[in-house]
Amino acid sequence: MSRANHRFTRRLARARRGFSLIEVLMAIALAGGLILAANMFVLSMGELWGRGTDDRMFEQHVRGVSRFLENLSRSAVPSGAEGEVFTMNSPKGYESQASKLLSFEVNEAPGVCVWPGRPLPRVVVWLTVNREDGLVLLWKSRLEEDFGEVPPRATGVSRFVTDVEYEYYDDGRLEWRREGAPIVDPGGEARLPGRVRLKFTRGETSREVSIALPTKGAKVILW
Repeated sequence: MSRANHRFTRRLARARRGFSLIEVLMAIALAGGLILAANMFVLSMGELWGRGTDDRMFEQHVRGVSRFLENLSRSAVPSGAEGEVFTMNSPKGYESQASKLLSFEVNEAPGVCVWPGRPLPRVVVWLTVNREDGLVLLWKSRLEEDFGEVPPRATGVSRFVTDVEYEYYDDGRLEWRREGAPIVDPGGEARLPGRVRLKFTRGETSREVSIALPTKGAKVILW
């Protein structure tokens, strides 16, 4: 092994004592603005932030996940019965949940939705948060024969997301209202929010980020 390679190996070993490989790749990707690196920080969050904790990595994780969701929502295409881009519904296997889930369709599965060969087309995704896995992306292609008959696949995005709220703009008060569950109209339909607010928690540190839903006519106010 050359002296240069030996020095590189020693530096890499020191880095691994402080951060996981996924964490380092995520930081590099964010520094370069590469949203495609989203699939690097959703694979194995359990080992992140061990010894050598650095709060900056938590902040970068929050920004990375938020950026990933913003770009994913912007790539949504009309898919509802009346051409809606976003809807509130429950996929197969999740009908018993107390509230509907935010859902939309993209022309091509994002990098986090691992599939052999090329990415699946016409993928419907749902966003959900649970205590065990944090933020989870449920997904399934409309072109699959069993679409709607079996539960969608589930991909963990961030174990640090501990809560989700739905924000609605109040035209009377000219302000945003935050709800722990989607507002349900008298007819039983869940109303689509203008923004979704995620709470990230690590130890005693927490951050909240609002993701705007870029629907036609929506009041889009970020953060």
